[in-house]
Amino acid sequence: MRRRAEPRLALIALGWSKNERALPKLVEVLEEENFGYWPRADACDAIARIGSPKAIPVLRKCLKSETFHALPNAFRALVALGDREAVPLAVARVGPEIEAYNSGSVVRELEKVTGQSFGFERQRWQEWWKSVESEWQIPEEFRKPWDQQPAVY
Repeated sequence: MRRRAEPRLALIALGWSKNERALPKLVEVLEEENFGYWPRADACDAIARIGSPKAIPVLRKCLKSETFHALPNAFRALVALGDREAVPLAVARVGPEIEAYNSGSVVRELEKVTGQSFGFERQRWQEWWKSVESEWQIPEEFRKPWDQQPAVY
């Protein structure tokens, strides 16, 4: 059991370091499918805690990838980095096929950040986004440093 926890604790510690030099290792975890859900979720949270916009492209790539499942964490990391593009990217992954999985928590995070509630209905999310896209802003509470934001999940 201890061996499994050590890599995750290391990822969490990299986030707490708040040092951009940790980004290459965190990006490596995001890009390697063999790491699984929780290490990749921890890497997203660590990136958000570090707060470097340099990670935006890789987080966007994660949300677009059908093989990436730590959707709530990647979404919230992008939001924390001030990337409005997080919303349509997350919406594109919403659907009944993820409802029973950890990935499905992205809906709860979308609801938290946007104040909207469309469940797993991608079409309704997309219609809403289209209607507000030009003026929607990331709410103030999600523009604070990572540790001052509402918790993920």
